[in-house]
Amino acid sequence: MPIISTLLKKMIIARAFRTEKGRIRMFGKMDWTLYSSKALAHFFQVIGDKFGEDFLYDLSYRNGRGNAMEMIKAMNIKPKGGWATQTAIISLLDFLGYGKIKFVKTDIDKEGHHHFIIHSIENPIVEHAVRMYGKNSHACAYWMGLLAGHGELELGLKNARLKENKCIKDGSQYCEYESIWKADG
Repeated sequence: MPIISTLLKKMIIARAFRTEKGRIRMFGKMDWTLYSSKALAHFFQVIGDKFGEDFLYDLSYRNGRGNAMEMIKAMNIKPKGGWATQTAIISLLDFLGYGKIKFVKTDIDKEGHHHFIIHSIENPIVEHAVRMYGKNSHACAYWMGLLAGHGELELGLKNARLKENKCIKDGSQYCEYESIWKADG
C-alpha cells in the first residue's frame, strides 16, 4: 500500500486534484466535495429511521455504481480490473477519508460468481454513527450498499449483496462484510 499512497500524494502535488471555479476536480474531469463524517452519519441515520435499512442499502448501491462508473472513466482504470483496480480504489477510498478496506477473501470467477469478505476499519462515518446511535446505527447499511455497487463494476462481481458478519457497534475491532453468489444459488 505505501506505493499507492505515494502515488496519490504525487497526484496531489501534480495537481491531479485541484480547485476549479469553486469545485474540487480530479484529473480535471470529476467533481468532488468534502462533507463532514458526523453529518453524513446523521443523514444516513435519518434515512434509515424513516425508510429502513433495505432502502438505505439500495440507495447507496445505486450511488456506488454511479460513482464507480465515473471513477473508472476519470481514472482510466479497467472495469473488472482485478488486483490493480482493487488496490487503486482501496487506496483512493482511504485517501478520501472512508477508512481502510482489506479484502480478506476474494474468489471471483470470469462469470462474476464470487465469495468475498471485506474488513473495514477506521471509517469515520461509521465511527461517528456508532458513537451517536450505538447499536441502532444505520451507517453500515449505507456503506455495504456503496461497496457492493463499486464491486460489481470494478471487480466484475454479479449480484453482489453484502451482509454484515461483524460490526464495531457490537464491540468488534472492524466491520466484516461478506457476499456470496455461486452459479447454483
